[in-house]
Amino acid sequence: DQNPLCNVPLGSFVNSPCIIPVECSNPLSESYCYVDFDAHFWLYQNTGTEPLAIIFSAGSIENVAYDHLAIYDNTAPLLWAHTSSGSFDLTGLVTVSTGSAIYMEMTSDVSIACGSGQAEWFWTVGCLDCALPVAVFTLVDDCQHNAYNIAVNVTNTGSAQDVRLVNS
Repeated sequence: DQNPLCNVPLGSFVNSPCIIPVECSNPLSESYCYVDFDAHFWLYQNTGTEPLAIIFSAGSIENVAYDHLAIYDNTAPLLWAHTSSGSFDLTGLVTVSTGSAIYMEMTSDVSIACGSGQAEWFWTVGCLDCALPVAVFTLVDDCQHNAYNIAVNVTNTGSAQDVRLVNS
């Protein structure tokens, strides 16, 4: 207390998230088990221009009144937010950025965290190669039955290994 340097006001600090680099040739497999009164964030960025995708393979989060999870395109706009009034299963959740960065943040309260009712989170972050499939189609009329068919010839599957044709 006698030294005036011990009472120097430092002002406020803002912690910016550390970037987690993503190599497009090697997607990241991540996991997290959140605890009571937790606050955590992740900022993923690749070195190219490809969009990034987060795909959850397992995990759950408590009611939105208590625990929060949001995923953003870079740091804005919002891509997805936990809004469920009950526990939410994250399995199968996919979010895709428009650019080369995607940001995820979570907070929790004092009850029902990972290990006490909620499952640990597992997700993969990787680049999204958006080469579209190539197909040509021909309308084939069936006048006798007052109907028609569409003949589809897929000549290239793009970045996918296969293509699913849907009749809707």
